[in-house]
Amino acid sequence: MDQEPVVYQPKTIRIFMLIYVSALLYSIHFFFIYFINSAYLVSYFGSTALVGLLYSLGAFANLFIFLNIGKILNRTGNYRLMIGLILLEALCLIGLAYGQNIYLIAVMFIISQALNPILIFNLDIFLENYSRNEETGNIRGIFLTMTNLPPIVVPFVAGLILTNSEYWKVYLAGAAFLIPLLYVISANFRKFKDQVYHETNSKNLARELTDNPNVYDILFDNFLLNFFYAWMSIYMPIYLHQYVGFSWPQIGIMFSIMLLPFILFQIPLGRLEDRKYGEQEILIMGFIIVAISTILIPYISQANFLIWTILLFVTRIGASFIEISAESYFFKQVSVANIHLIGLFRMTKNLPYIFVPAIASLVLVFFDFQYVFLVLGLIMLVGLRYAFLLKDTK
Repeated sequence: MDQEPVVYQPKTIRIFMLIYVSALLYSIHFFFIYFINSAYLVSYFGSTALVGLLYSLGAFANLFIFLNIGKILNRTGNYRLMIGLILLEALCLIGLAYGQNIYLIAVMFIISQALNPILIFNLDIFLENYSRNEETGNIRGIFLTMTNLPPIVVPFVAGLILTNSEYWKVYLAGAAFLIPLLYVISANFRKFKDQVYHETNSKNLARELTDNPNVYDILFDNFLLNFFYAWMSIYMPIYLHQYVGFSWPQIGIMFSIMLLPFILFQIPLGRLEDRKYGEQEILIMGFIIVAISTILIPYISQANFLIWTILLFVTRIGASFIEISAESYFFKQVSVANIHLIGLFRMTKNLPYIFVPAIASLVLVFFDFQYVFLVLGLIMLVGLRYAFLLKDTK
């Protein structure tokens, strides 16, 4: 049976809009650097294995922060923490833009890699404080769409800037969009009232996941989705540029088109998951699409722009299905009181960077570069097991 939507007060709607604008500004900043990080680091360090290590160190730093996030929030509050992290991220991007010392570049990258998932987590706390379960799919669909709008344009713009491999311009562009984000948060959330956040440790967290199998299963599926993103963000730009032979402007256009499914599908799917269907069916369909399309990547050898764009577009159809389903299902299971679980959910964004470089490096010992994508596609099939185990919400 269709479910009637929840009616929010105008003041709450305004808060939602401010959070959505904040998500948009954060995402513009993030996607300026997301697709060029690995190529930039390779230009300095010369080794994909060493670049993978830097991603792993950033993930470990992020893991440490999230394991202590309740304690940190109880001391600082969500507003003050987010303001501090925005300023620190801006400093890191300026360091990456102008740094000449490889050690400085490594440190700035690791810090940036560690704190970016926390900025989205800060917005999660604001959003979850005002939202209700009955509209979670719709609210999260809009939120995800705001974070996924910039990739339609930003990779294209970044590709134009990178015509002469001027990476510093891209990092400064990313830093510039942190200025309006800082304004929106400081002007509108200064009086945000924090709850007393639950502090936990890894042992208690493991016990809670054991007691909540649905939360565990959706967390694992979200981990696999971010595993896919991590693998693609490190190896796909390098593969397309250095092995297939596309120019950066071509890759920028290709990535812009590739990411359209996140705009086209997530809001309508979120509404459907609230009012008609559960998340399980769409989640299963997403894993099937992303696995099959990724497995096909090694078998496309020619530098045909249209074929590559279509194939990458299809991979993101599957990813968009998984993303909205995981987001909607998870936030129907938790509230802002479950700060440690929300932190764990966002931690899955960086956690794959601990494993991806090691696994991909092992694959590269035995196989040519293109077969890292065959292995990735096979790994994505594992998500089906956990999707089938979920107790659906409809």
